[in-house]
Amino acid sequence: MAITGCSGGGGNGGDSGVAPSISSLSYYPTYAYVNDGGGQIEVNGTVSFVDPDGDVSTVTLRVRDSTGQAVVNEVIPVIGAGGITSGTLNAQILISTVVADNYTVQVFVTDASGHQSNQLEGGFRITDFPWVTKTPMQTPRLKFSAATVNGLIYVMGGGDALSGVTPKPPMTTVEIYNPANDTWSTGAAMPLAVSEAMSAVVNGKIYVIGGKPDLNPASNAVQEYDPVANSWSLKTTMPDSRYAAAAMAYNNLIYIAGGTGTGTELDSLLIYDPTADSWSAGSQMSQARHGQSGAEVNAQLLVYGGYNLSGYLGTLESYNPLQDTWTTKTSGMPRTEVGVAVDSGLFYAFGGNNALSRTLDSSAMYDSVTDTWTSKTAMPVAIGFARAVTVNGKIYVFDSTATLEYTPANDGM
Repeated sequence: MAITGCSGGGGNGGDSGVAPSISSLSYYPTYAYVNDGGGQIEVNGTVSFVDPDGDVSTVTLRVRDSTGQAVVNEVIPVIGAGGITSGTLNAQILISTVVADNYTVQVFVTDASGHQSNQLEGGFRITDFPWVTKTPMQTPRLKFSAATVNGLIYVMGGGDALSGVTPKPPMTTVEIYNPANDTWSTGAAMPLAVSEAMSAVVNGKIYVIGGKPDLNPASNAVQEYDPVANSWSLKTTMPDSRYAAAAMAYNNLIYIAGGTGTGTELDSLLIYDPTADSWSAGSQMSQARHGQSGAEVNAQLLVYGGYNLSGYLGTLESYNPLQDTWTTKTSGMPRTEVGVAVDSGLFYAFGGNNALSRTLDSSAMYDSVTDTWTSKTAMPVAIGFARAVTVNGKIYVFDSTATLEYTPANDGM
């Protein structure tokens, strides 16, 4: 395939014995998923050159796999570059997408006298698609709690999605997902039926806190689950009743931020110590919200999204447990009931719903070090009430009828 364009200053040509040089290698795309484009995709690139002789003749493009083997080796003639001493070369090559690997792109030019330029290199990744659909849970339900202990994921309570009434009756059902073999089993039922409860893990035990019971507007119950004994017990209740709050565990304490009590969104922070089975209060968030989600990232507690009287929220707040202070961070997409999880110190947000599109398939990543959001590959299906859990470098996103496995390391976006 020939170079499609060349521009720059002119010259008289001739052989001065000086090798050309290249810089500013750029190409797109820089990644692909296995079998994208039906097995191969076109990659378009440019490189700047300087050639005192004005006789650039060819561009050599090589693509090597992770073993060093050349899988592409093209020598492309340069068209229309005679007498041009500097400019930009443009080319396209086809790259196979059949095999996942980390590839190296290598480029150099040669003039008519055989003088070779310096070589520039760049990366190109081909990965499996980051989303895989897994076996759905056995009991369809909405607004449940999810937590992980020892590589297993526990889905607890929620509203019966098959019920013909609204609001959906809360359940005591516990189901256990094993990511290693993509199977579900049943755990001991909770003592109290709740939906929209908060959950967190401390010292290998799961705490399901608050929620929305069948007859009362909100619960203050604390239900402790021991996965080893497959048994539940009740602990000291919260100082107040609430549901749809954010729950985060850090340093053997559980932090419950916001939520709804008796019909009003809350900005308060409650702190539960499972060892002492006691409660205390922390400083208030900058705004009241419910339906938000939260997670601990790099010793900070992040609370994102939700809803209040002003509408759907995209705001993100960071709580410092040691200083008992809140800091406002860069906002993300406004949404509520978003599934959040953490992998490799990065905060991921999936699905949820908002005023413009009730159910979302969007995915995003927040980097707390740079305080920036990045869009990621969308989910295969939209999930309006998402719950997310990380196990062994993969994130599992659940709703009433779907189990999705997401591999952050495969996401080229």
